[in-house]
Amino acid sequence: MLRRLIIVFALALVFGAGAAAWWIQSALAPVEKDPSRADVVSFEVAPGDSLGRVARSLEAEGLVRDARAARWYARAEKLGSELKVGEYALSRSQSTPEILGILAEDPEHWLKGAGGPGGLANEAVDALVAERTAAKKDRDFARADAIRDELTAAGIVLEDTPAGTLWRREG
Repeated sequence: MLRRLIIVFALALVFGAGAAAWWIQSALAPVEKDPSRADVVSFEVAPGDSLGRVARSLEAEGLVRDARAARWYARAEKLGSELKVGEYALSRSQSTPEILGILAEDPEHWLKGAGGPGGLANEAVDALVAERTAAKKDRDFARADAIRDELTAAGIVLEDTPAGTLWRREG
């Protein structure tokens, strides 16, 4: 009888651990698995935002599947106190660990990266974005579209927001 009880307990423990691992894996997975269908979302971490508030906001924006799992992961990786104030361009095709890693880094680093060999320098991208903004203001939409195409060809993703145009390097 005791042997059966031990076997049942061991099986329950194994199945419980498997179910917990499955839940964690699915809760931390990207909301959208196909990057071509994933929207880029502008997300802001404001001064004084707690980890819980950021996690709930990420869930409300559809960027993470579960705010509790995001909080748990951030605490386990000691990222909770590392979240940086700033505005980020996040994608629904990024996993919760990727998103939290981005939020724990300097926004300029993640949004703009560094111009690689043969790539446009950040200052050149900023100048083209400013030129595109001026062209749109002057209703020269052909020039604005040409600049967008030039930046896209250089691996730069633009997002027009009410606060202005955000840019980041693709990939």
